[in-house]
Amino acid sequence: MNSWSCRKMGVLAATAVFSLTASAASSQDFSIGERLFLENCSACHGNSGRGDGSVGVLFSAQPKSLRSLENDNNGHFPFSEVYQSIKGERNIQAHGIEMPVWGSAFTKDIMSNPFISGPLGEELVQGRILALVYYLQSIQD
Repeated sequence: MNSWSCRKMGVLAATAVFSLTASAASSQDFSIGERLFLENCSACHGNSGRGDGSVGVLFSAQPKSLRSLENDNNGHFPFSEVYQSIKGERNIQAHGIEMPVWGSAFTKDIMSNPFISGPLGEELVQGRILALVYYLQSIQD
C-alpha cells in the first residue's frame, strides 16, 4: 500500500472513531426520567404517555397524551410549562381533578432523609423534575 492509501485509510479510520465518539457523547440516558415517569405518572398517563393509564379511565375526561406536547405547541416543546406543572406552579385540571403535585411529593421524599437537607435537597428535587421533563421531551411523536 502506498503512502497516499495509508493516509487515506488513517483519515477514514479517524473519521469513523470520531463519528462513533460524537454520537455516544451526544446521546442521552433518559432512564432516570423514565423510571420516575413510570412510578409517578403512568397510572394516569399510561406507560407510553398517551393518556391511557389504568386510573385515567376513572376521570371525567381522559388524561392528556404527553407525547403530543410539542405538536400541540407549533413544534416547540413547552419545557418551562411542563416543569412548572410537575413542580406544582401551574394548576392542571384538564381531567376533572387537580393533577398531583410531584414537586411537593419529591420534596417530602427527599427531605425525609436525615442525611439530606437544605440546598442539596432542593437541588435533588429540581434534578428529579428536570429528569422527568427531559424524558417527556424525548418521547414526543
